[in-house]
Amino acid sequence: MTVVCHNWEILKKQTIRREVKHCKMCGKNSLFTDTNIRRHNSNGKHIYRFAIYKCEKNHTWNKKLDIYKTFRRHERVHGREPVNKESTLTELPVNLYMEKLISEVHVTIKSVEGVYRIDFLLSQQIPDWSRTAVVDKIRNGFILVNGLSIKPSAKVMPYDTIMIKLL
Repeated sequence: MTVVCHNWEILKKQTIRREVKHCKMCGKNSLFTDTNIRRHNSNGKHIYRFAIYKCEKNHTWNKKLDIYKTFRRHERVHGREPVNKESTLTELPVNLYMEKLISEVHVTIKSVEGVYRIDFLLSQQIPDWSRTAVVDKIRNGFILVNGLSIKPSAKVMPYDTIMIKLL
């Protein structure tokens, strides 16, 4: 029996984000456009993640996206970016039935843009499985995250390892 390993990067589809906000430098309401540049600040207890927006006259505004506790896994304290349903992976979807000798598939999440439930993500990326089938497999212990059983509503985080038992 063999184990197949995959590395996934879950990326949002690029969209232009704009917001109308009062610009202190211009003295009026201006249209701010996201530059897709992200900035992180830390105060010892928390890491703050900001998106940098610019108005028509190149004045900047930092929009707070997330606050994380400062330790290795960076658990989310509050706040999140809006989820874009259209996501792309750096690899093709996992074809789990191409060979009957495969006993396990390990998927390591390298990076995640946005917030994704594990049942939604796996049903999107495995063509033969519906969301209900993924939920049943999670509840029966055939899908584990970092070696632990999880809820179907668990969020996918960077450096998670999803183990899918096939046999």
